[in-house]
Amino acid sequence: MKPFLALLALLVAVSSSAPAQQIDLQTIRDSVIGWIKVYKFTGVRAPVTVDDRRYSPAQLSITDSLANWIQASYTPKGALGDVIRAVSPKLGLYNKNDAALPQEYGAYAKTYTELKRDASGKLVPFTNSHLIWSIRANAVFGEPLLMLNTPTQYYFLLPNIGSTAMPVKPDAARYDVSQHPAIKRYFTYFNDALNSTTINATFVVLSKDNKLPFVVITKAEYLGKFADAIERKYAADKAAAISGWPEGKARANALQNADELYQRRKVVLESNRQRYASRLNAAEINTSF
Repeated sequence: MKPFLALLALLVAVSSSAPAQQIDLQTIRDSVIGWIKVYKFTGVRAPVTVDDRRYSPAQLSITDSLANWIQASYTPKGALGDVIRAVSPKLGLYNKNDAALPQEYGAYAKTYTELKRDASGKLVPFTNSHLIWSIRANAVFGEPLLMLNTPTQYYFLLPNIGSTAMPVKPDAARYDVSQHPAIKRYFTYFNDALNSTTINATFVVLSKDNKLPFVVITKAEYLGKFADAIERKYAADKAAAISGWPEGKARANALQNADELYQRRKVVLESNRQRYASRLNAAEINTSF
């Protein structure tokens, strides 16, 4: 935005205060900037209920401890940090299938990368652009299989798990901290999959016996769930056609389109059943399904 001028009588112009400008990060990249606030959360408090999930004082005390530990373990440099305590988000229209996920709680740090100075000269976020990392109990990571998931069942992929392939981007390896001495003894997973919402993210899993706390499904199970998903999608498409269009040609076309998509999906499903007929017990799938 440019400074604006307030025109008064007799054409006397009075300039307003100029809006804050973004700080050139090159000028502060070596500066220890720190946190927006050091909170020092105090632990036990009343329980919290989100939807049908009740978080006990003991669980909430853990979120406090994790947030305090994050702030005590380092000081942001060249950027501005903040820390937030969190539990599973409230369910709504766009995340209703998350009801199948475990009850999650923890804390996460946001490191704001675009800054400005406020009226007092203090550094504050210029935009919401930030880096993020978190420590969470009972968290699930990976890429959700949206078509398969329901409010009672949740499925996800771990792209390139165990892969020795080069990262998608040449500089992606610099984000991989899986071999750091402090964490390499635990299960670590670096996601460099191209079509991913968490590309260049490293996950460190602390679990009993250092084993992944997930149930791996076979191709046969996956294809069975996919068949169920096709039927759910077909029913949803037909309902949307009826509710979205009045009786007539437009509704008929929408219903025909739903029928055609249904048949095409069934053909793809049968093709994959035949393709993997000899490997249906393998616990690996192809995302092109």
